[in-house]
Amino acid sequence: MSWRDFVQNNKKYWMEYLAGLVYFILLLMMAMGVALLIAFLSGNMPEAQGQDFSTHRETKNVWVAHCASCHSSHQQLSQRTGIRTEQYLFNYIYEHKDGNDRKFGDILPGGEIQFVSRFILISAYLDLLEDQMRQVGDHLRKNIQL
Repeated sequence: MSWRDFVQNNKKYWMEYLAGLVYFILLLMMAMGVALLIAFLSGNMPEAQGQDFSTHRETKNVWVAHCASCHSSHQQLSQRTGIRTEQYLFNYIYEHKDGNDRKFGDILPGGEIQFVSRFILISAYLDLLEDQMRQVGDHLRKNIQL
């Protein structure tokens, strides 16, 4: 007996199974609805948690305050450093000196150095992606005639 014959001969049982499954899902949804209604009416609804922007608030001006005076563009800096590991960039920034010949490791906390190292790493990856997309676009424009 083939699979098709088995299904055709037992179509009644398959339909009953499917109806039972739909009935079970409906009952489950009703139970969840009742539970949420009870939680809502009792005032114990779980609260939505917003995204924590405290890290962003602390680090948003690091580039402007400490880096932009010597490095005019993060794109140029990321092109110069290339794609490295985040730890490499962290160590590089930590040992890097500002205009007054002070190490950034002595001036900035570790969180801000980590922020700048991630910023440069992401910029380097975006620069590489933009370059590769431009190459693909040029290839398509040259080789595909629409």
